Amino acid sequence: MPDCAFASIVIGGRVSADDFITLCHLIVCEGLSREEDGEEFSPELRSEGQPLRLFEDQRAIGTPFVG
Repeated sequence: MPDCAFASIVIGGRVSADDFITLCHLIVCEGLSREEDGEEFSPELRSEGQPLRLFEDQRAIGTPFVG
């Protein structure tokens, strides 16, 4: 079993509607959440105009995010 690490990322700035859809798809594919140990991300949970903070608590060390 690989060692796992906690990871977090903050995404800010403006994105187009098409880019937001792509970003949401990538976030869901990675199984990221908006809170530590929280439920998986859903676009409806975002706060418009605020940076998007995402967390992953089971990321295998050395495993990159999809990008």
